[in-house]
Amino acid sequence: MPASDSDSLLDRSQTLTDTGIGALRIAAGVFFLIPGMYKLLFPSDFLAMMSKLPGFLHPHIPWLFSLVTFAEIICGILLIVGWNVRVAVVPLVIITIVAESFVVVQDNGSNLRLLSLATHFMGVGLYLALVLLGHGRWAMGERFSLVRFLSERQKNKGSSFAVWLTSGAAKNTGVLLIRASVAIPFIAAFFLGIFDPAYQSVLFENGLLRNLALIVSLLGGIAMFAGFQVKTIGWLLAGLTVIHFFTVGLADTALSEIGLVNLLFHLLIIAAVVSLRLIDFGSELEVEHILSQDKRNIVVIGGGFAGTQLVKHLEKQLSGEWQVVLVSEENYTTFNPMLAEVVGASVLPSHVIAPIRRMVRRTRFLSARVTRVDMDERKVVFEGEGRNGSIPYEHLVFSFGTRANMDLVPGMKEHAMPFKLLGDALNLRNRVIQQMEKADLETDPKVRQWLGHFVVIGAGFSGVEVGGAIQDFIRASQKHYPRLHDSDLQVTMIHRGEIPLQEMKPSLGTHALESMSKRGINLLMSTGVLSVDAQGVVTGEGADDRIDGGTVISTIGTQPNPLIAQLPVKTDRGRICVNPDMSVEDSPNIWAIGDCALLKNALDDNFAPPTAQFAIREGRQLADNIARAIDSKPTQPFSYQSRGSMATTGHLNGVAEMFDRIRLGGFPAWLVWRGFYLMLMPTAAKKTRIFFEWTWSMLFSPDIINLRFTTTDKVDRSRRSEELDT
Repeated sequence: MPASDSDSLLDRSQTLTDTGIGALRIAAGVFFLIPGMYKLLFPSDFLAMMSKLPGFLHPHIPWLFSLVTFAEIICGILLIVGWNVRVAVVPLVIITIVAESFVVVQDNGSNLRLLSLATHFMGVGLYLALVLLGHGRWAMGERFSLVRFLSERQKNKGSSFAVWLTSGAAKNTGVLLIRASVAIPFIAAFFLGIFDPAYQSVLFENGLLRNLALIVSLLGGIAMFAGFQVKTIGWLLAGLTVIHFFTVGLADTALSEIGLVNLLFHLLIIAAVVSLRLIDFGSELEVEHILSQDKRNIVVIGGGFAGTQLVKHLEKQLSGEWQVVLVSEENYTTFNPMLAEVVGASVLPSHVIAPIRRMVRRTRFLSARVTRVDMDERKVVFEGEGRNGSIPYEHLVFSFGTRANMDLVPGMKEHAMPFKLLGDALNLRNRVIQQMEKADLETDPKVRQWLGHFVVIGAGFSGVEVGGAIQDFIRASQKHYPRLHDSDLQVTMIHRGEIPLQEMKPSLGTHALESMSKRGINLLMSTGVLSVDAQGVVTGEGADDRIDGGTVISTIGTQPNPLIAQLPVKTDRGRICVNPDMSVEDSPNIWAIGDCALLKNALDDNFAPPTAQFAIREGRQLADNIARAIDSKPTQPFSYQSRGSMATTGHLNGVAEMFDRIRLGGFPAWLVWRGFYLMLMPTAAKKTRIFFEWTWSMLFSPDIINLRFTTTDKVDRSRRSEELDT
C-alpha cells in the first residue's frame, strides 16, 4: 500500500477515535453544567433536597451547596472545552458518589429511585473512563494539560503513571470501562423490573412487552459487558434508552426531585454508545494501517496452542518496524483435549475451537499451507485458497503439531478410525450414531452386538477420554433405541500398560481403571495389538486372541509433519532439535516450539511433554526470547514447573493432579478440567456463551443427530443412480 494511503488510514483512525472520546467528554460536561446552572438559578429547590442529608452535615449545607454548584459549573466547562479533563473528573466523581447518591436515596417520590442510583454508578464509570481516554477531539486546552506536562518530564513515579495514561493500554482499559458502565443500568433494570414494585408500576402495562423489554435489557447488558457483538448491541441498547426516555423518564420528571438529572442520564447513555462505535471504527482502521506496512517479518508456521500464544504476546513487544505473520492451514485453534466431548455430544464442535483472527490483533494471519521453506533466500512458500505466494522473514518459528500414525499396526490404516483432528471427532461421532441406527434395524443378535461394539486401541489421555465419552453417550442415548439391550452396546479398551493414564500418578490411573470398569467399560490391560482387520482387532497368535467389533478407534502413534522432512535441520524421533532457548540448532533466527520441537526443560533436564500446558508456556517464553534477540539481549532457557495434568474419563467424570500435591477424581476433577480450557478461550464473549452452553449440556441428554452434511448434488446423484438401476 502506498505510504500516502497508509498515512490516510492512520489519520482517519485518529480522527474517529478522538471524535468518539470528544463526544463522550462533551456529553459528560453538559451533564454537569446544566444541573450546576440550575442550582445557581433555583437554589431553594436544591437546598431543600440537601436538607435530607445526615444531621451532622446540616450546619455545613450552605457552603457545601456553593462548593458543589461551583464544582459542577467549572468542571463541566473544563470538560466541554477539553482543558485538564483528567483533573476535572476527580471532583465530579466525588460529587456523584457522595452528594448525588445521598439525594437519590432520599428521593422517595420517584419511581426510578433505584434505577437512578444504578445510573449514578454508571456515570462514575464513564467519568473514570475519561481519565484513561484523555481529551479527544475539540479540546482547546490539550497542550496545557497537567498530565501531558508530567508525562513529558518523566522524572518521578507520578510522571510514569502519566505516561501510562497516555498509552494505548490506558485507552483499551477506558473502552472496557465504558462497556462495563453502560451495562450497569440495563442489568439493574431487569432485576428492578422483577423485584421493585415502584419501577414495575411505570413499565409497559402489556405483560408480553414488559417481559420482552426486561429480557432484552438483561441480555443486552451482559453482552455489552462481555464485549459480544458490541456494534449491534450498542444500537439496540441506545434504542431501548430512547423508548425508556419517552415512556418512563418524562413521566417521572414531575414526581422526582432530580428528574432533570435522570433525563440527562438517558442522553449520556446514548453518547456513550456513539462514543464506543466511533472508537471501535478508529481501532479497526488503526489495525488496517498496521497490517498495510512493509515491515520486517517474524513468520510463525502453525496456529495451535504454542503458535497462538506466541503471537499474542510477541505482537505487544515489537516496535513499529516489525510485523508478526501467522500461517496456518486452519483459521481456528483446536482444543484437542476436548475432542472426546465432541464424540460424546457433550459439547458442540464450535466449543472446542477458537477463531485465530479473534485471538490476535496486530498479527497478519494467512490461512494457507506451507509447501516449502527456503532458508537460503529466507522466505516461506505457501499455497492458499486458489492462490500461491511467498513471504520473506527475519525470524522463523516452527510451531506445527504432529499427525496421526496409522501405519503403526498392520491393517490399522485400512480398518481403524484415527482420533487426532476435529474432523476425526465429527466423523467418529457420526459413526457411533450410524452404528446404533444399524444395530436397531438388525435382527441377528450376534451381528447387532458386533455393530454396537466399539474397540479403542490405547488407554493414554486420548484413549481414556474418547472411550469414556462413547460409553456415556451410548448409555444416555440407549433409551431412544428400545430394541437395543445393554449387551448390544459395549466399549472395549486395549492397552499395553498395566493401568491406563501411565503419564499420571499410579493412584490416578487406578482410579480411572476402577471408575471406567464400574461404568461398564471393558478394559484389557497388558494387552498388545498385532493387527487390525475388517472384523476387529487381533491381540495374539491363538484363534481366540481377537476382539471383534464394528468400529475400531486408534489413539496411539504420531508421526511428524511432512514439512520437517524437507527442512535442513537436525531432528530426533521426528522432532526438531532445539537449544535450551528454543532456537533451532545451527540455524540462526530459526526457532521451534510445541509438539514439533524436542526441547529440554532446564528445570529438571527432561524433555518437555507435548501437552497444551507446556505449549502455552513455550509460546509465551519464546515471545520474550525473540524480543530479546531483536534487542541484542541474551535469551533465557526454557524452564517451567508443571502445574499438573488432567483427563476426563467420561461425561462429568475425570482425574486430576495439581502441583504434585492435590489429586482429584470424579466430578470435581472434570469441573477443574473444564474450567482450565474455558479460561483459554479468546474474548469474554466466547467464554460467556460457552459457559452457558456447557451448563445447559450438563443438565440434559446429548443430541443423537447424525450430522452427515448431505448436499443437493449428492442427493441428485443418488436419485439418478437409482433411476439407472431400475
